[in-house]
Amino acid sequence: MLNNYQLSLAKQTNYIIDKRFVSGNIIEYDIKQANINILYRYNVIDNQTYNYLCNLPKINREVIVGNMIKSDKDIFKTIQKGIKEAKVALFDSNSIKEYEVIRIANDAVYVNRVGGLKVTKFDNIEFVPKSISSCFLKLTNLLFFIDLNNQDINVDIKGLGDNYDIHEPLISVIVNIVATLHLDGVKSAMVSLNNFIDDYINKRLSVEYYRELSPLGKYRIIGGEFYISNLPNLTEEIDIGYNFYILRELASILFEIYTSNYRNL
Repeated sequence: MLNNYQLSLAKQTNYIIDKRFVSGNIIEYDIKQANINILYRYNVIDNQTYNYLCNLPKINREVIVGNMIKSDKDIFKTIQKGIKEAKVALFDSNSIKEYEVIRIANDAVYVNRVGGLKVTKFDNIEFVPKSISSCFLKLTNLLFFIDLNNQDINVDIKGLGDNYDIHEPLISVIVNIVATLHLDGVKSAMVSLNNFIDDYINKRLSVEYYRELSPLGKYRIIGGEFYISNLPNLTEEIDIGYNFYILRELASILFEIYTSNYRNL
């Protein structure tokens, strides 16, 4: 039986844990074909329509469901109600605690638990594992989900948009700092980050590192809101404050981990 807070948390559609760094076994569970499975469960669509929609490409399925919602606003309410009830069932059946929930985004729940969840199917509603991460990092409004358990490090960033390639240099630095923390400890990670910050603020790095790590992804000119999309070489006019703030945030997180480890000695 869920307590009031667990019940309220399960019904959230946009939740992020109030921690800047979490390590463990973070699994993202998404409801498989959420819209049509919920509509079928609540008898909004019949078996024939359900099977037809199941076999369509996702984009075509979403267009059809979107048109259904436009013609009947109650369909959207049914979907939202069904998602909330499914998440309540997931929380209740697995006794999910507040501290285990890293993120909730509508029909997706990120749970930090060794071994994962045991009960993930409720009639035709099924939560399927979509991604696995070994750590979560929050830097300003960016959410990093990083998997360090394989030879190839995987990273998923929420809040940056889809244009990862132009940010690859700075993303690689951040991920490598987290990998150093994971493999060599917080002191080594702090040294690596401090060395990088020193190079950054003294503008010893190539220009790509000064592109603002944001969905806009441009270079800012000092003294205004003027941006440049591409810059061949680093100039004195470039404002480096945006990324510097992110790097300082990462340094603050490492220092917090260091002091926490010191207190536990």
